[in-house]
Amino acid sequence: MPLINCMMDCEISDAGYIGSKYTWCNGWAPKQRIWKRLDRALINYLWNQCYNNTTITHLVRTGSDHAPLLVSFSSNTYTPPRYFKFLNLWVDEPDFMETVQNAWNINIEGSRMWKFHMKLKNTTKQLSWWSRNCIGNIFNNTKNKEKLVADMEEQCQRNNTEDNRMKLNQANAILIRHYKVEESYWKQKSNIKWYNEGDLNTKFFHSVMASKKSRLV
Repeated sequence: MPLINCMMDCEISDAGYIGSKYTWCNGWAPKQRIWKRLDRALINYLWNQCYNNTTITHLVRTGSDHAPLLVSFSSNTYTPPRYFKFLNLWVDEPDFMETVQNAWNINIEGSRMWKFHMKLKNTTKQLSWWSRNCIGNIFNNTKNKEKLVADMEEQCQRNNTEDNRMKLNQANAILIRHYKVEESYWKQKSNIKWYNEGDLNTKFFHSVMASKKSRLV
């Protein structure tokens, strides 16, 4: 009741959610395990007028007993033209070196400078194709793994067996590896020397990225 009274006094409302109905778990043994929705996003009338399609997504819990909440709303952003950019995360993929070697070793006639130019052009073209078709969208890959973790967590809520918990732990381990791939991408994107490893998605980092985007407009 105190929360409802506070919401009425402040004229705010629950924005709703998609995803798991629980945002917190105490992580205790099966017979003592508790699931609750402790976290929620509250919005006022002005916010709803400006962003009437606000969506709150309950993300999967990783390394915490609370699930993070993702707030999404529409906005018009400028999309600059895309140019080839080498991604450092590619070198950790098993097919990377083979793709580069096959692209570089094509037979080209002409001067040395022309050969170098064409080999470089072909390599960038093949790397782009390989990244798009073999690796795919790293963010979509992460979303798919997040959905798998969410499904396994829901399965544990219905049937908290040792086998289901093991599958949930395995899915979490895979998801963490995908998070590190994203972290590698954003580290390179920011053009900042990150001295403190594990400093993931800080406000400072996002402010730098926003500033860079604004200079492109």
